[in-house]
Amino acid sequence: MDRTISSILKFNQNRNETLVQLKYKAMRSDIFRFYRGTSHLFFEDNFQNNILNDAPNTWVCGDLHLENFGSYKGDNRLVYFDMNDFDEALLAPCLWDVSRLLCSIIVAHKIMGIEKIDSVVLAESVLKSYVNNLKLAHAKFIQTEIASGVIKDLLDDLKLRKRKDFIDKRTLEIKGKRKLKI
Repeated sequence: MDRTISSILKFNQNRNETLVQLKYKAMRSDIFRFYRGTSHLFFEDNFQNNILNDAPNTWVCGDLHLENFGSYKGDNRLVYFDMNDFDEALLAPCLWDVSRLLCSIIVAHKIMGIEKIDSVVLAESVLKSYVNNLKLAHAKFIQTEIASGVIKDLLDDLKLRKRKDFIDKRTLEIKGKRKLKI
C-alpha cells in the first residue's frame, strides 16, 4: 500500500467512520480540501531535519490554514476574529503553524479564484505582516470598530446572530435532545 494512503488510514483509524468517509469525500474534491484533511502528512513530510524545528516551542493550532480563521462570540458576548480550530493543537516549534498557513494560501489559489503567482505574493505579504507585528511585541486585537473589508463583514454579521438560531441551524431536536446535523 502506498505510504501516503497508509498514513492517512492510520491517522483516521480511531475516528467516527461516518465522519471519516465524509472527510475522504471532501478530500477528493480538490487539492485544498486534501491539504486541509492531511495536516499530519504536512508535518511528517516537511519537518524532519527542518531548520524551522529550531524555533522556540509554543502551543500551535497544528492545522493552521485559511479556513481555520473565523468570527465567533465569546462567553462575554463580544465578537472576535481569530483562529477557530484546535483539535490538532500541540506543543511544537512556533513556525510550524506559520509555514502551514503560508502553504495553504498557495495551495488554495484556485478556490480563491487567483493565479498561483498572486497567491505567492499574498503569502509573502502575510509573512511580512506577521514579522512586523511580532516586532511590535504586544498583542493586537481586531475589534469591530476598527475592522475593515471581509473581516468587518464577518464581525458585523456575527453581532446580529442569535445563539438559538445558530444552534437550530446546526442541530436537530429529536425526542427533546439535540443532535448535530451531518
